[in-house]
Amino acid sequence: MTHFTKTIIPLLCLVATTGCSSCGNERPPRYATETAMAEPAPAEDDEAWWSADEVTDDEEYVGDAEEEEGYYDAGDDSDERPDFPRLYARSKPVADAIVKLREETASRLKTMSPAEADACYKTYRDRQEQNVEKLFDINAGWMGVYGEWAGSSNVVSKLFRDTGLKIWGIGEGYNELKFRNYHYWNLFGPYLSPALRNFLKIIEDESVKLYSADAGICLTWDEVGERVVRWEKYIDKYPDSAPIDQARENYIFYLRDYLFGEDNTPTFYFEDGKLKIYDESHRSYQALLKKYPDSITARLLETFLKEARNQKFNSDDKYPFFDEFYKRVIDMAETAIGMPG
Repeated sequence: MTHFTKTIIPLLCLVATTGCSSCGNERPPRYATETAMAEPAPAEDDEAWWSADEVTDDEEYVGDAEEEEGYYDAGDDSDERPDFPRLYARSKPVADAIVKLREETASRLKTMSPAEADACYKTYRDRQEQNVEKLFDINAGWMGVYGEWAGSSNVVSKLFRDTGLKIWGIGEGYNELKFRNYHYWNLFGPYLSPALRNFLKIIEDESVKLYSADAGICLTWDEVGERVVRWEKYIDKYPDSAPIDQARENYIFYLRDYLFGEDNTPTFYFEDGKLKIYDESHRSYQALLKKYPDSITARLLETFLKEARNQKFNSDDKYPFFDEFYKRVIDMAETAIGMPG
């Protein structure tokens, strides 16, 4: 369905609004300070679900550096072995900065209020993402697009593992570097305000599985539907939370995919001038209607199915008619969850 463009919602984007002098953030507090606690995430690699290690007081972020001799940038077809010892030497200071920041933050969080922890989370995430991006840039030649060495065992990949990172295939030959599952939850989970804690738990759960690759959804339709409903519940429970705008965007993102699919995983097809739902999607829709009959999502789904049955398209020029139908459905959804116009 190339007639409309979908932009992946940055699920991890969040604007912090609370001061945290220990993390370099001094904005005024706005987060709530309730005390409800979400369920802890499962541990990974035999680590405790959260831990605090010994810390130091030095600065943690390693900024951009000039490119050094020895940077490996062989083409896709190159058989040249990367200079892993040199790449390790360039990567090690950045990896050390990642570990130091994690350890310092774990110690400081123990004395923070939920409002301070909320602000610290934003600052911490920004700095660690810069560090991880720097590591990826140093090593992109061997682990980036179609990187033939991405699965190899070498001193740099071991450094990644020791730092709590992993190479993550995201489809079409692309790889990225990311923290192991539940990194942020394990560190911040006990300390955040309930609204941000539950927001973080959702996005950490969602990051465990690859969602989309090669213009297709990698989850089952039932799993996509559960994501839609989970964001609806969050929006209903925390309508005034700091990340509410992002939560609404996430809801619309998943609802759009649930109803309309992606290019290589469509939910419907055109036949005899009508829009028809594939059986697999239709079964999932019926299951969701039965499981969550009183939800906003169920009401939107019922409207979608009713309108889909009544749509008639000119077989020679159906997309303008479809685009109008698509826009009408999404506008209804945005209104239903209170998204600003």
